[in-house]
Amino acid sequence: MEIHGQDEDGAGVRVANLSAKAGELIWHQSSMSKANGINCANCGSANVRSLAWQISHIAGRPELQEAAEILDTAAKSTFGAFGAESVVCSLGCGEIYCSELCRARHFEDGGHRFFCLGLAESEEHELYQFRLAAYASGYNDELALAQKLLARIIADALQGQDEVLNLVKTHGKCWYKFSSNDTADAREIVQETWSLLQEAVPILEQVPAVDCTMWSKMIGFAVQCSLETDDIKSSLLKFAEDLKMRSPTEQLHLGNFYLDALQARRMQRQESDELDDEEEDEDCGADVESEENSFAGGSDLDEDDAELPLELPRFIAEPELYLPCLHGLTLPVGKKGAATFVRHSCVPSINVKWTCTDEAGLEGDLRKTWLTAEQDTLCYVDRSLPYEERREDLEERDIKCSCARCKIEGAHDFASATASADLDALRVWFKQAQQDSLHKDALRIADAILARDPLDIVALYDKARILSWSDRWTEAHEVRKFAVAALEAAHEGASSASSEGRDKAEEAKAVSLLRRAVRIHELYTCSKAQPMEVSRGDTLFERVALESQERSREVWISQASQPVMPKDKCRHIIEEAEAYAASHGGWTSSRHYAVPTTDLEVCNLEFTSEALIEAFESAIYPALALQFGVDPASIRTIDAFLVKYEAYKQSFLPVHSDESQFSITLALNEPSEYEGGGTWFPGLGRSLNAEAGGMVSFPGNVVHGGKAVSQGTRYIIAVFLFASTLETTPTPAAASS
Repeated sequence: MEIHGQDEDGAGVRVANLSAKAGELIWHQSSMSKANGINCANCGSANVRSLAWQISHIAGRPELQEAAEILDTAAKSTFGAFGAESVVCSLGCGEIYCSELCRARHFEDGGHRFFCLGLAESEEHELYQFRLAAYASGYNDELALAQKLLARIIADALQGQDEVLNLVKTHGKCWYKFSSNDTADAREIVQETWSLLQEAVPILEQVPAVDCTMWSKMIGFAVQCSLETDDIKSSLLKFAEDLKMRSPTEQLHLGNFYLDALQARRMQRQESDELDDEEEDEDCGADVESEENSFAGGSDLDEDDAELPLELPRFIAEPELYLPCLHGLTLPVGKKGAATFVRHSCVPSINVKWTCTDEAGLEGDLRKTWLTAEQDTLCYVDRSLPYEERREDLEERDIKCSCARCKIEGAHDFASATASADLDALRVWFKQAQQDSLHKDALRIADAILARDPLDIVALYDKARILSWSDRWTEAHEVRKFAVAALEAAHEGASSASSEGRDKAEEAKAVSLLRRAVRIHELYTCSKAQPMEVSRGDTLFERVALESQERSREVWISQASQPVMPKDKCRHIIEEAEAYAASHGGWTSSRHYAVPTTDLEVCNLEFTSEALIEAFESAIYPALALQFGVDPASIRTIDAFLVKYEAYKQSFLPVHSDESQFSITLALNEPSEYEGGGTWFPGLGRSLNAEAGGMVSFPGNVVHGGKAVSQGTRYIIAVFLFASTLETTPTPAAASS
């Protein structure tokens, strides 16, 4: 593979950074996805049209647009104006763009001018008939993507370029040769659609290299080589997530616009389905389906989604259930595109991270994360799917996978299969399973790794973290204790042996590993804290009641004049974090799957760990013990991570509850350095935000979120904790149980 990137770091070697706005990606938003919002047809940006227009679009009721204009006014306070420069196709096909520049690029460089449906004067026009044939084929999105590919090839050919055409020649395979359809039917689809395109686009005669066989290869290319993008948020979803941070009055007022639109969409689909059923009954004499089945069978709304109650509290809490992320297909093209057409593996050596911003549009960052892999591989299907479902999706693409993961999952005996598998492959799979929130799989893989390498420090501590996420806190604590004891024993054994000829680099690495293990153990098991006097606790913290006066429904915020960590140390911690991120591939965003944050693990930051341990012993643990009625020596850390909130990037955190007995947020910089921010409590109706060095503490099951930062940057340390009621001697069995 040709490497186009710049760096090697903690996130891997950058292979390519592909941008739709720069013409390195051909992007197609799936037709069904457009029911939930529309993004720029060229670059994928969500900054198209107003929120009021999007509301009226998903409802199919233009009269809602005027009524919902208040949404745009409210959204400006958080995100700025949506769709300020958005434009529509000048030929009248309805495509929408985030700017005049994107429209011009799509029209000229993308070849949209040749295939714009606005050129169709009637439903009899060949372009319109092509769309109907694509829908009828069952491969509408793939054929639409292939048509965009053809448009790009024509535009390039007229400028004397053939890079994209050569990609198809090299990597494309005739679709009818591997289609799951009957070969004769697939051939008929190819021939019918090609004939329509020939009639509709006379300029094809000027590109003799493109014929019916090449068109079949373009379809095959779109089916086999396209990459799915499933995490693009529409402007409607972005603002719906922000509703969680608003007052109950605003939630009621603004949320009802959404519910009116969603209800209108459901009624429209129900009427459409009933009409379809009546027509079918007239054609074949079948009984009309029941109203219940007709309602649940909306064309682009899943049955479960259709039955989801349109209740404001649930919509505010989980808007993604009603307005899911937009789905699309991308084809990397141009010089950088050559970096992506590699073999498939369900344990890929290259990961693709999709981002979509108003400024840059859709971008794909490709990084080689398995640096010792024998060959470069990508995953062309959803790697989080179960084995059988992945196999079905791969068969659709004519891909036969024989990676280590498929061999193990397809075997009858997991233990035997993992015993002979490549250990590096197991470790990569272990990391990816954590990223995909496949915790049960990750624990099984961890045990397989530890069975072969009992002192794999990464596997041990990652296993402990997964156990913590599963509320198995005491087990996680035992695994960490075993890790330190085992490493100390191994280090002592190596030191007592003859050191003659011992590699100094290996010795330094072993010492560094042991020091890190001990630091992690002290961070997660700080047992030197002493009880705090009630009077001092009242001086340090202010108690705030939520829905009730019960202790389990109270939160605490430290007094402004009584920080739990010195402010100079807070500044040093921020500097250490930024320096670490700069030298290790940036901030991470995939450790917490359900509610991801832009963060760094505290245990990787030496000064931060030491400062936090000191704060644990002197103030934090004693205060928590007083607040929650537990022994300070019994408190254990589940997870500790340093979070960064930035305006216009990850500015907030959705409302959620933690997998902990109690949690804290420790402020690292002053509220004057940013606007907004704070820990939002719906039960309180406002956010709590401490000054630098101060903290907010609360029960882990209390619903809360991170209020949006509208200007500047906010840094905090978030810690999940529990009170241990069991202390046992660490044994190897505890680590592998």
